[in-house]
Amino acid sequence: MGSIVAAIAFVAAIIYARSRLGYFRFSNVLRRVVGLCFVSFPVVGILVTIVGIVWPGAFDAEVTSSSQLVGLVMFFAPFVAVGIWVLRSPTYRPDLGDTMRLVSTDPWSEELARRQNRSWWTGDPKTIPNESVATPPRTIQR
Repeated sequence: MGSIVAAIAFVAAIIYARSRLGYFRFSNVLRRVVGLCFVSFPVVGILVTIVGIVWPGAFDAEVTSSSQLVGLVMFFAPFVAVGIWVLRSPTYRPDLGDTMRLVSTDPWSEELARRQNRSWWTGDPKTIPNESVATPPRTIQR
């Protein structure tokens, strides 16, 4: 019963976050979180296995050999590769003029130049301080 309530609360939290952030900002944040999970969970699993090999009595389950580590690394390597690919992909905000790569006729370099100076998490444009509003430099009067 508790897991059902937790699942409903999780879904409600996602719906609430999506309504507060907006669809495209939320999808960019969700993509970054999924990418971080794809990278961090396998790395933690590999580190725990290394600790089990170095200190055999550290955990209840015994690690028999280093071949287990090799198998674990081979199993987790695609997950880490997908996570890195997701984390390195540029943000996508069609509300800010972004186009899908397969549909666009613009060169990819122009599309990436348009996406510069954006937040890594949401794709929001970074604010650049307005230089005309800044205080003028002081002059020394003699």
